Amino acid sequence: MNRSTSEKSPQSPRPERLRLPERYASSVPPDRVHPGIPRARLQVLANAALDPDPVRFRRAAQRLLTQCRDAEQFLEEGISGTAMALGTWCEQDQIGLDAVARATERLEELVFEIADEYLSRSAAGGTARSILLTRAPGNHHTLGSFIAAELFNWHGWAVVSGPGIEGDRVIQTLASE
Repeated sequence: MNRSTSEKSPQSPRPERLRLPERYASSVPPDRVHPGIPRARLQVLANAALDPDPVRFRRAAQRLLTQCRDAEQFLEEGISGTAMALGTWCEQDQIGLDAVARATERLEELVFEIADEYLSRSAAGGTARSILLTRAPGNHHTLGSFIAAELFNWHGWAVVSGPGIEGDRVIQTLASE
């Protein structure tokens, strides 16, 4: 995996942003949730994430990555769209929660791999802003927060995040940071 965020992206017009399907489901067609990637391509990666063969998953991820504008689009739309496809299949009882958990773990590992490659090639700069990212109380979904943390990091923010930062730990972390 080797698709860095384009150096031109800060100057180029920003693509339409990710929309949350549950909030916009009544007014936005599903193919506009991730406007740059056709739903069929996201489903291919979702199927590959479910496949026991890790090589098939890596090939599918590489194909989708090369079709994206840059690594940022791949994380924002490709990985999150793939997770949404998995969630939809689970809601429709086409796959079980255990399958979603295994596939999501693969997607999380992919996020970290791409982030590591990007950060190893980018110039280290001073961080002017910091952000604390945590999941909502009782929520066990972490993939979206991992993607958000990496993207903030790529854009120069100091990021404090993790699934263990909840409740009272948020207050303690804010006080110590």
